[in-house]
Amino acid sequence: MRVLSKEQVYIELNNIKGDGKNDILLDDEDIATITQNKDLVLMEAKEYIDKDAAYKTIYTIVSDFEKVDLSHMNVDGILIYFQIHSAYKTMKLYDGLEIINNKFESENIGDEPDILFGIYYDDSLHVNYVKATVFFALSKKEKLKYVNTYSR
Repeated sequence: MRVLSKEQVYIELNNIKGDGKNDILLDDEDIATITQNKDLVLMEAKEYIDKDAAYKTIYTIVSDFEKVDLSHMNVDGILIYFQIHSAYKTMKLYDGLEIINNKFESENIGDEPDILFGIYYDDSLHVNYVKATVFFALSKKEKLKYVNTYSR
């Protein structure tokens, strides 16, 4: 898991973005939406060749994320960039996205993170190859203040 500056996020995404006509691209506005006013951005990338590669990549990334003590931080935004073969069933990517959604929906009670994803198709890859690059944008948790609203 790498810590990145906002500028490094742009650099990393530009390194993996494709230019295919069917790609689902993340643009500068998406990056700004996720990283604006954040205290920390973490990046992790994993790849598998397997019929369940999308699930395995995201599951492994989330498992690695959980090993880092970030209890004082809130995950406010997540960018995910998938690299796949055009014959890979895109619906399988939702298995991975479901892991992300379930994990952070329960941890950020009442305040779900923005989750954006892009897809880069590359037919030179194996049909069951999936690489996922995930950017977690975090901010410090605000301390809850106890307010007594009870009156006699």
